[in-house]
Amino acid sequence: MKLSVSDYLEQLANAKVKEVAATAVSVQQLASLHDGLAFIAEQLESGFLAAYQWNVSGEGEDVALRLETNLINVPMAEAERLDPKLISGDEPQPVNVYLVMEAEHVNASHLRIDLLNTADEFAQQPDQSVMKAQQWVSQHLAAIKENQEKAKETAKKPKKTTKKTTRKKKNPRRRRTTKSSK
Repeated sequence: MKLSVSDYLEQLANAKVKEVAATAVSVQQLASLHDGLAFIAEQLESGFLAAYQWNVSGEGEDVALRLETNLINVPMAEAERLDPKLISGDEPQPVNVYLVMEAEHVNASHLRIDLLNTADEFAQQPDQSVMKAQQWVSQHLAAIKENQEKAKETAKKPKKTTKKTTRKKKNPRRRRTTKSSK
């Protein structure tokens, strides 16, 4: 499936979106990921753009995990960023399937987005996509947990306060000049 930027932006209003609640354990299960990938595949076969979102709760913070179709690695919600500086607007571009994770501790920007496959590869190799998605989800949920622990440790450590002292300026020595006598 290929779309130009203008076609993509037009179709975005009709994109099929599905949201489900999940736990960190259930979202890593092959069956759960397969459901999301099957939804995306079905929509792509019908010629629609799509997003499937798992709202993950229970691990200390809420995590939004999505599968999205897009032309480049920009979340569908920020499609206006698809300006001509990033991608040619007239030439049809392949539609890709991206894994998107939004959470406070996923990284400094609170957003992680990576290419899963092109839409064509995705349709040809669904089993490989499921395994790749499971590995990605597990890796990034573990990173969130690790970053949460680091944040807790940092918050517990007392901050070192350094006392700033100002030194008295020394009077500069005056140079004495001597007259040489000849």
